[in-house]
Amino acid sequence: SQREQSLDQLVQYQQIQKTQETLLKADLISFHVVTVLFSDVTEQEMNQVAAYFSTVGEHYQELIKLFPEEADAIRKLERSVPKSIENPGEQYLQRVQLHLAQSKNEIDRLIVANQSRMTQLVQEYRRHNDDLILKTLFLGSIALVLIGSLTTFFFNQLKSDILALLKRTTEIVNGYRGKPLPVNRRDELGELIEGVNSMSQALENREKDLEIERRKSSFHEKMVAIDSLAGGMAHIVGNSTTCISGLIDEISSDSNNHLTQASIDSLNLLQKHVADLALMNQNLSLIDTQQQDKNEWVDINQQLTRIVNLFNFDQRWENVNIELELDRQLPAIFCSATQFNQLIAQLFENSLDALAGSKSPHILITTKAEQNEQIRIVFEDNGEGVSEANLAQIFEPFYTTKPAGQGTGLGLPICWTIVRSMNGSINADSSDQGGLRLTLNLPVSSKTNTQE
Repeated sequence: SQREQSLDQLVQYQQIQKTQETLLKADLISFHVVTVLFSDVTEQEMNQVAAYFSTVGEHYQELIKLFPEEADAIRKLERSVPKSIENPGEQYLQRVQLHLAQSKNEIDRLIVANQSRMTQLVQEYRRHNDDLILKTLFLGSIALVLIGSLTTFFFNQLKSDILALLKRTTEIVNGYRGKPLPVNRRDELGELIEGVNSMSQALENREKDLEIERRKSSFHEKMVAIDSLAGGMAHIVGNSTTCISGLIDEISSDSNNHLTQASIDSLNLLQKHVADLALMNQNLSLIDTQQQDKNEWVDINQQLTRIVNLFNFDQRWENVNIELELDRQLPAIFCSATQFNQLIAQLFENSLDALAGSKSPHILITTKAEQNEQIRIVFEDNGEGVSEANLAQIFEPFYTTKPAGQGTGLGLPICWTIVRSMNGSINADSSDQGGLRLTLNLPVSSKTNTQE
C-alpha cells in the first residue's frame, strides 16, 4: 500500500544517512593519514598514523558490511598497514600511500553514489507523497460527492413522502378509501404515514357499518310502508271477500234459483278463487312491523312458510322451485321477528341473483334442531356459486363478484350483521347442487339472545 511504501522509503533514507555518516568519517581519517604519509614521517607521527589506522579499521569494518563488493580493496589496505607499522620503510609506506589513495578515491566515489541515491530516494519519496496527496484529494472529492448525493437523495425522498402524505390526507377528506400508502421509512414520518393509513382504514370500516345500518333502516322504513298499505288492503279485501263468499253461499243454497249444473260449477270455481284471495289477504295481514324493537318467541318454520307463500305473488319467483325441509320439532327462538324477516328476505334476494342464469332454478331450505339450545337453518341453491378464493370475502362490505354497477356488495354483510346481533353465526361453502350454501346457527334461549 501507499502507507507501507512511504514507511519503507523512510527506513531506506535513514540507512543512507547512516552510510553517509560512516563514509564521511572514513574519508576524513583517510585524508589525515594520506596527508601525514606524504610528508616527512617522524616516529611520533608514525604512532599517530598507527592510531589513525586503528580508527580507519573500525570504520572500514562498517564499510565492508555496508558495501561487501568493496571488501577486497579495503582488506588490502588492512593487510598493508600492520607491515608498514612493523617496518616503516619507504617501500611499505609508498604501498600504504597507494592503498590509502585508492581507498580515498573509492570512498569519494561511494559518497557521490550515496548522495545520488539519497537524492533519488528523496525524489521518489516526494513523488509518492504527491501521489498519495492527489489520491487523498481524489478520494475526498468522491466522498464529498457521495455524501452530497446521499444528502440530496434523503431530502428528496423526505420531500416526496411528505407531499404524498399531504396528498393522501386531502384525498381522505374528499372521500378516498383506496389502498394504504406504502411505508418505506422507520422514523417519525413513517409512524405518521402508518397513523394516516390506520385512520383511513378506521374511517372506511365505520362508513361500511353506517351503510349497513342505513340499508337496514331503509328496509325497516319500507316494511313500515308495506305494513300500512297491507293493513288497509287487508281490511278492504277482507270485507269484500267475506261479502262475496256470503253471497255465493246464499245463491248456492237457495233452491228456488233452479241453477243449472254449469252455473253451480261456476259458483264453485268463483268460491275457490275467493278462498285463494282470502288466503293471500291473510298472509298480507301477518306482516307486522309495529314491534320491530321488541324480541318475542318466533316460530321459524311458520315464518319461513309465510314468506315463501308471499313469493307466490311475486313474478320474479314464478319459475323458481322453492323446497322446504322443516324440522317439525324445531323450537321457537327469542328474537325480533322483523330482523328475522329481513334476514330471510336478504338470503332469498341473494339466491335469486345467483339463479339468474340457471335453466331449472332450485332453492332448498332446511331447518334442524341442534344441541346446546341451537337451531340450524341451511340455504342452498343451484346457481353460479362462488369460487373457493372468494368464499372468505363474501361477508365483507361492498365485496361483490358481479360486474360493476350490478351489485352493492351489502346483501350478505347485512345478513352477517343481523346474525351477529342475534348472537349467532353464518358460514358459506359450496352446495352439493353446485351453487352456494349458507348455514345459520341461531341460539334459542333468551339468556343468550337478547336485544341490544
